[in-house]
Amino acid sequence: MGIELIIERKKHFFIDLHLNEVNDLFEPKMVPLSKTPVYESGIKQIFDELRTRHFTEPAEVRIYLPKEKMPSDSKKVLDSIKKYSEHKTHLNELELINNKWEGKKAAVSGITFLAICVTLSVTIGYLDFLPEILSSFLTEGFLVVGWVGMWRPAEIFLYGWWPFWKNKRIYEKISNSKIGFIQEK
Repeated sequence: MGIELIIERKKHFFIDLHLNEVNDLFEPKMVPLSKTPVYESGIKQIFDELRTRHFTEPAEVRIYLPKEKMPSDSKKVLDSIKKYSEHKTHLNELELINNKWEGKKAAVSGITFLAICVTLSVTIGYLDFLPEILSSFLTEGFLVVGWVGMWRPAEIFLYGWWPFWKNKRIYEKISNSKIGFIQEK
């Protein structure tokens, strides 16, 4: 039991954000000469940190703010983060649906093109009046070109969905992460 606790603690990680104000979570103000310059939103920083982690690792976000900028109603800020993350999750779900639709359309076009190329290849193979080298060149050429036409559908179905799925999972993780506010020292 003690070993399990150690392993769980080892896998648990923290994301520390040092922000100038709560609004920097969503839209930072560029103040390059401040004590803690913020160049991108806090949500983007959390997202980038989670991209490098395994999805099963529990994460805790600690947001450090100056004393005078601590939120009076942290629940409201946490709800805003959750709503924002849920919105981004939904957008990525829509992208996954769109990607699937594009894949189906590309597959129909690719299979049609491949069928035409195979038909031309077979037809050219039966033509006796063409020199053998030209017949062979055209026959093989149409087969290669037909299969190249299947490249895009294969790319969409094999790899195109991955970024949207991963982003969706990251925003779900942000939405479900423990987030706390700490006064900057």
